Amino acid sequence: MFSVGTIPASANTGRSAAWTPKQAPRGSGAGAGPETPEVAARSTGPPGGALSDHGDPDEAPTGEWRVRGPAFSFAPHPSSARRAMRLRPLRSLPRVPRPSPLVPTSTQSPFCARASRSPAVPSGLSGAGPGHCAHLSQVAGPVDGGDPDPVVGFLNWCRRVGLELSPKVAVSRQGTVAGYGMVARESVQAGELLFVVPRAALLSQYTCSIGGLLERERGALQSQSGWVPLLLALLHELQAPASRWRPYFALWPELGRLEHPMFWPEEQRRCLLQGTGVPEAVEKDLANIRSEYHSIVLPFMEAHPDLFSLRVRSLELYHQLVALVMAYSFQEPLEEEEDEKEPNSPVMVPAADILNHLANHNANLEYSAG
Repeated sequence: MFSVGTIPASANTGRSAAWTPKQAPRGSGAGAGPETPEVAARSTGPPGGALSDHGDPDEAPTGEWRVRGPAFSFAPHPSSARRAMRLRPLRSLPRVPRPSPLVPTSTQSPFCARASRSPAVPSGLSGAGPGHCAHLSQVAGPVDGGDPDPVVGFLNWCRRVGLELSPKVAVSRQGTVAGYGMVARESVQAGELLFVVPRAALLSQYTCSIGGLLERERGALQSQSGWVPLLLALLHELQAPASRWRPYFALWPELGRLEHPMFWPEEQRRCLLQGTGVPEAVEKDLANIRSEYHSIVLPFMEAHPDLFSLRVRSLELYHQLVALVMAYSFQEPLEEEEDEKEPNSPVMVPAADILNHLANHNANLEYSAG
């Protein structure tokens, strides 16, 4: 189990919760975000910093991850039977108007828990090409009984799967960097637990509904990136009528609108990023993605047509999911002797990936074996 708790050491209420990544997952390539050194360091952000989102999801059995500065710390649950990822405040956040509480109190109706957003189609899976738009509803169908507000559906799902959320924070579109984010509704003290994510709620190659098949075919799914099993899990769960993560998918950003250089026209990349090395890195990434898709992913999906509909057999969608994994996934820290073995597959952590990135509120990650 992962627990996420801890904000900046003396937290003012209200500022949007966001997270600064330690680094992009291995193999992510260009455009995956800034890299923060994996060392203990003093905070460089201004007071009243934001909540941060890109730590490693699976803590080592005897160690802990901590984000210092205007962000959070991640540590194993004190009980060995309930190890968890913790996000604890390092200082306070300013309040935003009328945020949507993560867990409604006994006096709040489900309507009070809604985000300030009119009922709409859940976040879509938009294609990168002109005129192409595959909404999530077309790929996955109605989300979990058809809650008109994705936030309400997500909060109900959290309660069902045992994802514990503090009433002191909220999911809201107000006061956030972009899209949905997490904000403080009231003052949060340093060390206070914000949320706990059970391991069963994580979306990975092991927890998905085809985990057994992916494990049996593990040898055939090996790739340079090490991401193929997770990406296949996402492709399957997106279109599976009974996927348990459908309310979680409803809070995803529109994949076709992800601001990643791999979706820019080649000429624009060369013109705007000349001399940075990014265009060359992106071209290499795109070549690897195409090769991985055509040589491993597509043949696997075609061999299991009952598990992967034609709607998800798309290189375009695969590109978009790779970008999503680059931006929102977490990785388990490896021991030194494991580091030279096969790539470490990332994992999706619901609630933790709602925390947005704030470039001006950097935080350093450190790992210490306990």
